[in-house]
Amino acid sequence: PVPEEELATITALGATPDPVNRQINLHWSTSSGQYDGFELRRGADLIAFIPKGEQQIYLDSLVAPGISYSYLIRPYKNEQQERITSAFQRVDVTVPALEPVNALAAIPDRNKNLIVVEWSHKYDNHAYYQVFRNEVPVAAIPTGGQLRYVDPTGSPEQQYKYTVIAVDNVQGQGFRSKEESVLTEFPEVATVQNLTLSIPTEDVTLRQSDAQTSSLTRN
Repeated sequence: PVPEEELATITALGATPDPVNRQINLHWSTSSGQYDGFELRRGADLIAFIPKGEQQIYLDSLVAPGISYSYLIRPYKNEQQERITSAFQRVDVTVPALEPVNALAAIPDRNKNLIVVEWSHKYDNHAYYQVFRNEVPVAAIPTGGQLRYVDPTGSPEQQYKYTVIAVDNVQGQGFRSKEESVLTEFPEVATVQNLTLSIPTEDVTLRQSDAQTSSLTRN
């Protein structure tokens, strides 16, 4: 067997959150000893064997926003009947929480009797947005499209609170951002503008008592 002192060891291990691609980027370096690959764990879970010759990086996308993880890695050497390893090195990292929405606005449209709710998001790379009106869910808006919700169902001059949260799903679990809310009043019933009354032309015949007949045209 290879003597333990001749095995490679991990000399540096780093973990960098990547919120754009929703992953943790792991990277490491080793001493000049012998090894055939690396054993990588997330907590107690084995997540990869990385053969010698590949880049000493690993991209872990099965992570959830706002959660802390511990990664452990060690080199291994395959012998005839066994696999020998050096000591684990560990690094701890926290995935950033899901970003809330930005620039939330609720705009009454008095010409169409509705409210347009609009917002933006720093990354727009999660699952969807949940929209609430007065704490009641009214819509789920997918990411990657137009970030707006049109509400035509309010009562005139009634005040409404619109709340929007970002929602993500990781391995069957849901994660939410901080809430953002805005208050607005539903518009009055639109007034009629530029009304035109059209009366058709017709002939009206008036009969006088003296049996004389006259013809009157009304426009």
